[in-house]
Amino acid sequence: MAGVIVALFFSTAAAESLESFLLPGIDIRRAELDAGKWCRYLVVDEADGIIDSMIVYVAVLGTENIDGTEWFWLEFESAPVGSGADDHDVTRVLLSSTIQDLSRGDSLYHYVREMYVRRGTEPVSAADPRDLKRLTLTDPTSDDDWHIGEPESLETRMGPIVCARKELLLEESREIPAGRVKISQYRRDHFVVWTSQEVPIFGLVRCIIERERESKTIPSLPGIPEAGRRTSRVTTVLLGHGDDARPLITIH
Repeated sequence: MAGVIVALFFSTAAAESLESFLLPGIDIRRAELDAGKWCRYLVVDEADGIIDSMIVYVAVLGTENIDGTEWFWLEFESAPVGSGADDHDVTRVLLSSTIQDLSRGDSLYHYVREMYVRRGTEPVSAADPRDLKRLTLTDPTSDDDWHIGEPESLETRMGPIVCARKELLLEESREIPAGRVKISQYRRDHFVVWTSQEVPIFGLVRCIIERERESKTIPSLPGIPEAGRRTSRVTTVLLGHGDDARPLITIH
C-alpha cells in the first residue's frame, strides 16, 4: 500500500476534526468502512516546548444506497484531553464508496454528499461539502520509498497487538537567491507507522511524525536574527476500538 497523505489547507470545524487522523501511511481509499466500527486515538503534538494532547474518535455509523451508489456515514470527534463538553467538536460526513477512485490532485469534496458540524454545545448545523475543495490527495512517495520493517508487537490498552511497521525519511536542502543574499532552507520529515488488520477502519495502531525546519540567510544580515532549527513531533496512539458505534449528533 502506498503511503498516502491527505493535505488540509483550511481551518473549518470539519477540517480540524478530519486532520487528526488523515496521516501519512494511511490510505483513505482502502479504509474498511463496516457499520458499527469505531476507533479512539490519543494525539500528542509537541512543538517549541508546548505540548497539546487531543482525543480523536472515528466511527462508521451505517450506509445508504443512493442512485445505485453505496454511501457511508462517518462521524469524527476531537477534543483536548480533559476538556468539557464545550470543547468537543463533532463532524459527520456522507462519504461515497467511489472514494476508492480518488487520485492525486482530486478534491475530497467530490466524494462527500452531506456534511454536518457541531461545535461544543452549539446546535448541529449543515456544512457545505464545497468547503472541502482544497482538501486533496497527494502521493509524493511510492511503495519503494518506504522502508518495511519486521513485524512488531506493540503494547496497547487492549493488550499486545502484532503490527506491520513502515518508515519514511524525507530530507531537502536548498538555497534560494534573494538579491544580494541567499536563503538557505532545510527540512526533514520522518514518519513511522504501525498498522494491524485487527484494528478497524484504517488499521492504525501508532504513528510518529517528526519534523525539522531551518531557514537562514547567507551571508547573515545585521539586525536580522536567524530562526534556528525548529522541531516538532506528533504521536498518535490507539486507545481502543469496537463494533458498537452510536451517533454522537442527531441530524434529521
